[in-house]
Amino acid sequence: MSSPPVVPLPITPFQRPLTVPPVARPVSSTQDADYYRITMRQVDAEIIPGTHTKIWGYDGIFPGPTIKARVGRQVIVEQRNDLPVQTSVHRHGGNPSPSGDGQPTDFIEPQNSKTYYYPNIQPAATLWYHDHAHGNEARGVYMGLAGLYLISDELEDSLRLPSGDYDVPLVIADRLIDPHGRFVFMPGIGDDLPPGELHTRTTILVNGAPSPTSRSPPASTGSGCLTRPMNASSS
Repeated sequence: MSSPPVVPLPITPFQRPLTVPPVARPVSSTQDADYYRITMRQVDAEIIPGTHTKIWGYDGIFPGPTIKARVGRQVIVEQRNDLPVQTSVHRHGGNPSPSGDGQPTDFIEPQNSKTYYYPNIQPAATLWYHDHAHGNEARGVYMGLAGLYLISDELEDSLRLPSGDYDVPLVIADRLIDPHGRFVFMPGIGDDLPPGELHTRTTILVNGAPSPTSRSPPASTGSGCLTRPMNASSS
């Protein structure tokens, strides 16, 4: 006998301002490399105002901290897994060596760490990192294991694109949130969703907030806005 369908939590859109994921800060740097330390943790987050939602987050936040890299400058990230499940961290769109690519069976066991080396020998790009563990990737991303990885270079600099507050990442994710504020994940067969689940994911999160609001820069500034949309929906 199948379980009754989950009734989504009613959410009023446009009640929260758009926020931007924090930029990760290196724990140390050398002449040609930056070193980071990130911990995957389970926390209670206030996704819906007044309601607590269990998430899995890089450094306990969703989206995770944004890593900013420079072409030709190495980034080294120690990822610690404080979650109750195996994980693997894949940088999507990058070109690291196979040992640093976060293969599906290259697990980080609970209470263990793995160090990833990214040479950043590629053009400027908007990339992202996410869970890639075999058999659990969709659930891991759904629970919040996703973050941005931005690579810049001299060509991008020469374009004089909007920067600073006018360079806005948009991590977009669909979720089914039940009346208790929980992310409801119903695994299907392979990558297929069970019949009826997709249309129940009625909450659209942008940078971890449901349908947030944002103001465009005033025309008097003479600046446009560079947006970096990234699809973090596991469907």
